[in-house]
Amino acid sequence: MATLNELLDSWKQKYEKYIVRFEQLRDSAKTAGRVKKNYAVWYQWEEGSTVMFRQFGIWVFNEGTADEQAYFDGAEPNIAPPPAPQPTFRSEVEQELQKLIDSGDIDSAIINTVDENLKTAEVTVYITETDGVSKHLWRFKKEEDGTISHEEVVQ
Repeated sequence: MATLNELLDSWKQKYEKYIVRFEQLRDSAKTAGRVKKNYAVWYQWEEGSTVMFRQFGIWVFNEGTADEQAYFDGAEPNIAPPPAPQPTFRSEVEQELQKLIDSGDIDSAIINTVDENLKTAEVTVYITETDGVSKHLWRFKKEEDGTISHEEVVQ
C-alpha cells in the first residue's frame, strides 16, 4: 500500500512530460480516519497543443500515521494521449501504390474497392508503354506474413 506522497510522486513521474501545472485543491469528505484530497492538473500532449484540465481525488486513510494508505478515487487518472490509430488496409494499399509510382513501375492508380475485413482491394492501374498508356485491373491482398501482394486480374 502506498502513502499519499508515494502515490502522487509515482503518478507525477509517470506523466511528467505532459503536466503543465499541478495544484492541490481544498480537501473534502473529511471523516474520522479518512479524507478526500482533491487535485487539479493542467496538461498538454505536445508543445503548442491545447492545454487541457482534469480534476481528481485521492482517498487517504490514517493520514500522517505509520498506517497511512492512499487510493485514487475511482481509477487512476490517465492524461496520456490516446494510442495512435491503427493504419487501415486502404492506407497500406495507398503506400504500396506510391512506392510503385515512385519506382516508375506504374504511372497512376485508382482504388476502386477495399474490403477492410478481408484485406483485399481492387485497383485500376495505368502504365505507360511504348504504344501508349494501358489500363490494368489489379487485386491487392494482405498475406499471412503481413506483406501486401498484388496480381493482375484476368478479364
